[in-house]
Amino acid sequence: MLQVPNTCPTTAQPVPKDYLYTLDGHFLDTSGRTVLLRGVNLSGSSKAPIGQSSHIRDKFWSSAQAGRLSFLGRPLNLDDGSADVHLSRLRGWGFNLLRFPITWEALEHEGPGQYDYEFMDYTIRVLYKCKEYGFKVFIDPHQDVWSRFSGGSGAPYWTFPACGIDPQAFTATQAAILHCEYPDTSDTPTPAALPSMIWSTNYGRLASQTMFTLFFAGKTFAPKCYLDGIHIQDYLQSHFIRAFGVLADRIRNAGELLDNVVIGWDSLNEPSEGFIGWEDLNAYPNAPGTVLKKGSVPTPLQSLKLGMGFVQTLDNYAIGFFGPQLSGTVTVDPKGARIWADPSTEPNGVNPKWGWKRSSEWRLGTCIWAIHGVWDVASGTLLKPDYFRFHPSSASLSSVVGADRTPVHFREEFFLPHLTDYFTRIRAAHPSAIAFVQPPSLAIPPQIPESLLKGRGCNSGALLRRSDNDHAALAIFQCGRIGYHQGKV
Repeated sequence: MLQVPNTCPTTAQPVPKDYLYTLDGHFLDTSGRTVLLRGVNLSGSSKAPIGQSSHIRDKFWSSAQAGRLSFLGRPLNLDDGSADVHLSRLRGWGFNLLRFPITWEALEHEGPGQYDYEFMDYTIRVLYKCKEYGFKVFIDPHQDVWSRFSGGSGAPYWTFPACGIDPQAFTATQAAILHCEYPDTSDTPTPAALPSMIWSTNYGRLASQTMFTLFFAGKTFAPKCYLDGIHIQDYLQSHFIRAFGVLADRIRNAGELLDNVVIGWDSLNEPSEGFIGWEDLNAYPNAPGTVLKKGSVPTPLQSLKLGMGFVQTLDNYAIGFFGPQLSGTVTVDPKGARIWADPSTEPNGVNPKWGWKRSSEWRLGTCIWAIHGVWDVASGTLLKPDYFRFHPSSASLSSVVGADRTPVHFREEFFLPHLTDYFTRIRAAHPSAIAFVQPPSLAIPPQIPESLLKGRGCNSGALLRRSDNDHAALAIFQCGRIGYHQGKV
C-alpha cells in the first residue's frame, strides 16, 4: 500500500478517517488502499418542486412569477421512511457514491439574492441521511436547456425577465418546447403526446441559445446589456456562483459533512455554448454531436424572426432507422407573440417586482441581437451571419482583403474563466473539494490552470488525462482534485 499523509495537503489539518486522497487517477483511503467508487444519481425529482411536474400547466406561470414555490422535500422524503428504503436499496445494489442534483432555482427562486435557507437546511438533513448509509456525495448544480421555464430545469424564472425576455411567449414562437403546453398554448394541450427526447432540441432554440450566450459571453457579444450598472454576464454568473457558495457555507457550518460525506462539487451540468462559435446563422450545423434534429428545426435566423413574431416555415425531422431524416416542412405562426418583454413592464427602465434598473441602450421589446446589429428587424435581413464566430472587436477587419479575424474559443475564453470563479468560491467553503468538471456534451475539456489543480491529491501537480471513450457514461480521471466526466452517473 502507498503511504499517504495524515493531514490535508490543502489545509494542513488532520483528516477524518473516511477522507479520500487522489493519486495517478485513483482514489485512496487514509490507509493508502485504492477505493472503487460506484456512483448513481440520487434522484431526478430534484429538477422540479413537489406537485409541479413538467406536464402540469396549472399555476405553472403564476407560481413562477411569484417565485414562492419551494423545492422543500426534494429529492427525498425524510418523514415517511421512503428515503431509508431508497438509500438502503442503492447500498444493497453496491453503490457507494451519489451525485446529488440541486438546481439554481431551488436556492434562489424568490428573486436575486433571496435564498431559500429552509431548503438548504433540508438538503443538509438529506446529506446526514446519506451519511447514515455510508455514501460519499458530490453536489451537482443541475440544469437542462437552462430552466424549467424553457423546457428543462435549472435557473430561476427571474433570469428571463432579467434578460429582457418574456418566457410565456416561448411556445407560440417555438423559442422553447414546454411539456405542459405541448403542442401549443390552447386550452387543451396534450402533454402526453410530447415526443420522447424532443426536450433536448431546446438546446438549438432561441431561449436556451440566448441565455447561455449571455451567461458565458454576454460581455463579448451583447456589450450594451447592463442591470444596475453590472453587465448581464456578470449579473447572471455572480448570482449563480453566490447561490451555490451560500449552500457550501451552510453545509460547512453544519459540521461533519465536508470530506466525510461531500467529497466534491460538480460544475454546471451539461453547459451549452449557445450561439458562441456558430459559423453561419443562416444554417443549422450537420456535424456529429450537434443538437438533436427532431420535429421542427429552425436555423438561428429563423429563430430570431420567430422571436419577433414573424411567420416562418421550418424543416421538420423524424427519427428513422438511420437517425434523423428530413420529413417535410412545418409553418409556425406566432400570431403576434414575441419573446422580447414589452417596455411597459419596466416603467422608466426599472422592474417593479425585482427592482433592477436597465441600461438605456438595452431597449425592451426588441430582439437583443438586433440591438447589437446582427440582423435588421424591419427587413428581416441577416447582417452578420458569422457574428458569433469571431470576436466583434475584429469585425472591422472583415472588409480588408487578406486580414485575419480572431475566432472565439468557447472552452478557453468563456467556459474556463467561469469554472475558475465558481470553484474558487466553492473552495472558500470547502478547501479540499474535488472539482468534478463537465464541459459541453461531446466536447474536449480545456486545459485546467495550476490554481485549480492544487488540492488534496497526493500529487496535486499531476497532469490531467482524459479517456478517448468517455462519452456514454461516467469517466473520472482524478489528479490534483480535478475530475472530468460526461454523461450521467
